[in-house]
Amino acid sequence: RSLVELGGMPYAQRPWIALLEKDVDFEHKLIDLGNKPSEFVNKYAAAPGSYGTAKVPLLEYNGDGVSEQLVVESDVVTRFVAQHVEGSDKKKDIDLLPYDQQGRIDSFLGVWESVVSTYYAVLTSSSQKQVTQSLKRFQGALDKLEDTLNDKDDDTPFVCAKFSVAECVAAPWVQRFFVTLPYYRNIDFEDDILNDRYPTVQRWMEAVRTQPSVMASMCPEDEMKAAAERYYVSFVTPGAPATL
Repeated sequence: RSLVELGGMPYAQRPWIALLEKDVDFEHKLIDLGNKPSEFVNKYAAAPGSYGTAKVPLLEYNGDGVSEQLVVESDVVTRFVAQHVEGSDKKKDIDLLPYDQQGRIDSFLGVWESVVSTYYAVLTSSSQKQVTQSLKRFQGALDKLEDTLNDKDDDTPFVCAKFSVAECVAAPWVQRFFVTLPYYRNIDFEDDILNDRYPTVQRWMEAVRTQPSVMASMCPEDEMKAAAERYYVSFVTPGAPATL
C-alpha cells in the first residue's frame, strides 16, 4: 500500500488518518505538485474516476488478496480505506464506516461542508467588513453543527459511537481553525467563537484534536499558515500577528 500526497493540504490528510486508525503498514510519499513525477501522472490518469490534472491523494492498494487498485479523490480514498483495508491484528474490529450509521455520517458531512465553506469565506475576506459578515455565516454553520452533534442517543463525543469516517474527513480543518484564525483574523477560536455557545462542538473538537491518528498526521503549523497565505489570504485583520 502507498499513499501519495503533498504536505500542508487538508484533503490528503483524510485518508492518512484512516490508515493510521487501521494501524496498517503503508508507504507514505510526498510529491511536489509543481513538478509532478511522470509515474504519478500516469497512475492518476489510470485511476477510475480521475479527471483533469493529476491531484493528490492517490492510494495504491494491492493487499488482502485484491489485485492492485488505484483510488483517487480524498473522500473516496478515505471511504475505500474504511471499507476495504483490513486493520492490523489489534485493530481487526475497527469499523470506521458502520453500516447502520452511514446515514448519520452523510448528514453530518453535509453540515460540515457548510462549516468549511464559511470558514474559507472568513479567510478569503479582503476587508474587515467582509470578515465580520463572513464570521456571522461561519457561526451560523456552527449552530447547525451543534444541533447535528446533539441529535444522538449515546454520550460519546464523536459523530457515531466511536471515531469514524466523519472525523477522518473533518479533522484536518478542525486543526486549521485553531491555527489560521488567530494568525490571520486575530480570533481566538476557542475563546472568541466556541466559548459557551457551542459546548457540544467544543467537546467534539477536543476529542478529534487529541485522537492519536489526528495528532500523528498533523501538518506543521508553519505549513498550514503558508498554504493559507498561498491560496486564500490577501488581507490581515488589524492586530493579527500575520504579515503579508
